[in-house]
Formats: sequence, structure tokens, C-alpha cells
Amino acid sequence: MTMRVRVIIGLSLCGILGGVSALAVRPQAQDWEESSAPDVTEAELSLFIAVYSAMQADHDLTVETALGREAPGMTLEQFRQLERRIQRQERLVDRVRQALLDTAKARAAPVGPASAQARDKKQEP
Repeated sequence: MTMRVRVIIGLSLCGILGGVSALAVRPQAQDWEESSAPDVTEAELSLFIAVYSAMQADHDLTVETALGREAPGMTLEQFRQLERRIQRQERLVDRVRQALLDTAKARAAPVGPASAQARDKKQEP
């Protein structure tokens, strides 16, 4: 994997995770209300990852557009509520991070070997 691809992947993940992490800070009044929220299901977690993966693949997508593609019928407010529930559980945040990192690596994998092959061809006599 070239250094440029690594930098792009790193910046993309930092941007996504920074946005997700920024939502962890909430006023105390909402803490009581959100503490009664149910646990996050596997389906909800998969949907959340799918939305962020779509935005990771296409940086021009907004959350609303990604939701329309990955979760038709879900409102932005419902998605943000899900995001807050995920943020309250560090193990889920870690799972999201790992899934997004794995997706980024998988997308970059075809680029890495091709770049190495091109570099090797240039070095041949």
C-alpha cells in the first residue's frame, strides 16, 4: 500500500471517527433520557456501519444521502439517536472503528499491489 493511500485512509477514518466522537459530548438533561434507551441490536450496528462505509467510499455523500441508500425510511434524527446509543458503549465504538478500518483496507488492497507491480516494471532492465 502506498504512503499516499495510507494517508488518505487515515485522514478518512480520523474524519469519520472524529465526527462520531464529537457526538459523545451531550448536555446532562439528555443523559437521563438516553440512559433508558434499549441496547443496540446487531442489525442496527450493521446499518450504522453500512451508512458510514458508504460515506467512506464516496466522500461526496451526506449522511442523509447515505441513509437513503442504506436505510430507506430512517430519519436523520433516528440515525443520530442510534449513533448516541452506540457511543455510550465503548465496545461498539471499537467494533465500528475496526469495521471501517477493515473496509478501508479492503478498498485500498487492489491499489497497493498494482502500484508495487508498476514500480517493479519500471525497475526492470
